[in-house]
Amino acid sequence: MPYAPRPAQGPNWTATADDIARQTGWRVGKVEQSGRDLRVTLLDPQATYWNEHVDRVAAVLNRDAPPEVDRFTLAYRERSVDLAEHVIDRDTWAAEQTRPIPPHEKLETVIARAPEPMPGAAKIFEQPRSRLEAGAGLDVVYTLGGQDAFALYQLSAAERLRLWIRDDTWVRAKLRLRLIDNYDRFRTT
Repeated sequence: MPYAPRPAQGPNWTATADDIARQTGWRVGKVEQSGRDLRVTLLDPQATYWNEHVDRVAAVLNRDAPPEVDRFTLAYRERSVDLAEHVIDRDTWAAEQTRPIPPHEKLETVIARAPEPMPGAAKIFEQPRSRLEAGAGLDVVYTLGGQDAFALYQLSAAERLRLWIRDDTWVRAKLRLRLIDNYDRFRTT
C-alpha cells in the first residue's frame, strides 16, 4: 500500500473500518479522538504476525485519518476486556515506510503498553456488534496411534454460531454433519 501524505479531510469511518477488516481480519469497534490522538478499538483481534497487521492498520489510518492527528493508539479488546495497546507515532512510522533510514537513526515507531484511558476522548465512530455471528467451514477430528488403527479421522461440514447476550456474555454452538470418517474401526470393551 502506498504511503500517501496526510489527507486534506477526515475519512468515511465506515469505509475505513471495512478496509481495516479486509486488510487484517480485525473488526473495528469504535474510533475516538482527543486532540491530536486517535484511538481505534479492535474487537477480538487474533494474528500470528502482529507487526504485519499493525503496519497494515497504520497504513490505512495514515491514509484516512484527519490531518491534525499525530498519534494512533490501537487498543485490543477481547470479550469486553482491554488487553493491550500499540501506540504509533504517525510521522515517524510514515518516514520509516517511505525512505531508507540508517540503523543508528531509527526510532521506535510502535510502542506496546498496558491499556490506558484516553481522557477527553470524543467518540467519532462506533460499529455495533452483530448479536448473532455464524460461519460455515470444515471440521477435522483425528486420533493418532490408537490400537484400532494408526490414524482415525473424521471430516465434517461445520456451522459455528455465537449469540452475544451482552458484550461480556455469549453462547457458542457448533453443528457438525459428518462427511467421511473411519471411526467405525474404533472398538472399545
